[in-house]
Amino acid sequence: MRKRKLGRRNLYLVAMAGSGKSKQARLLGARMGREVVDMDAAIEASEGCRIHEIFDDPNRGQEYFRALETKLLSELSLRSNLIVSTGGGIVGREENRNMLRTGVVVYLRVPFAVMRRRAEKQKREKGIDRPLFRNIAAAKRLFKARIPLYESVANVQVRVWKETDADVVTGKILKGIGWE
Repeated sequence: MRKRKLGRRNLYLVAMAGSGKSKQARLLGARMGREVVDMDAAIEASEGCRIHEIFDDPNRGQEYFRALETKLLSELSLRSNLIVSTGGGIVGREENRNMLRTGVVVYLRVPFAVMRRRAEKQKREKGIDRPLFRNIAAAKRLFKARIPLYESVANVQVRVWKETDADVVTGKILKGIGWE
């Protein structure tokens, strides 16, 4: 992990689905006065459907989604002063990891059980279907496989245990990136 000054660079939040990236991006944007881009929401808006519908569509599927994700990241990496909530699988492609490294990357280290509970709650209360958590054993394997990838791009790692208050996590991120 290498420390890096933020300056005008983009701040990228990486972690698995259900880690709180979108919420943290909104909180950080408000505190830092920066534009926030939620990559999953941007893709949903451009495609006119939810991500799980893209994954489930036999004519599109996960690879199609990953291509959209890479294209959007490429566009965002040319801009500055953004706070970007990435999709959980963004680190799966080497070209994406290289683009992330142009900014400052914060990895939210959230235990699998916490993410699973959050995903189940979002589905129950908001109807948000996270394809990743449809098969818990596969999700756990993917979680373990992605950890080294998240770590490889991270400038800052913030540990989140149980249901840590969102404002506490925001404070840890701001401290980690040296934002006063």
